[in-house]
Amino acid sequence: VEPTTEAPTTVEPTTEAPTTVEPTTEAPTTEPVEPTTVAPTTVEPTTVAPTTVAPTTVAPTTVAPTTKKSTSDSATKDSSNSSNGTVKTGSASMAVIILLVLVSATAAIYFARRRDKE
Repeated sequence: VEPTTEAPTTVEPTTEAPTTVEPTTEAPTTEPVEPTTVAPTTVEPTTVAPTTVAPTTVAPTTVAPTTKKSTSDSATKDSSNSSNGTVKTGSASMAVIILLVLVSATAAIYFARRRDKE
């Protein structure tokens, strides 16, 4: 069986011309308008007698210490860290890099000004 081919059909689009409508304008009306005024109302202040609350007293409670003094300056045997109160800091590489940048910038400015004077 031989395939049959049909030519495609094209349909032209239809365009409609736009319609223009003239705007309508109305003249503004200028009629004087009387402002409305409202008489102020006065309210007498009311006074309220202050109320007093009797203070309550609570008996002080004391708690006996069950552990050793927390501010002792000596290391204890049962502590698992061996830092002896030192603070762990990071590596100094970033500080060294910043120091080198500052020193080299200072040297560059110094030699540039020295060359300009000569």
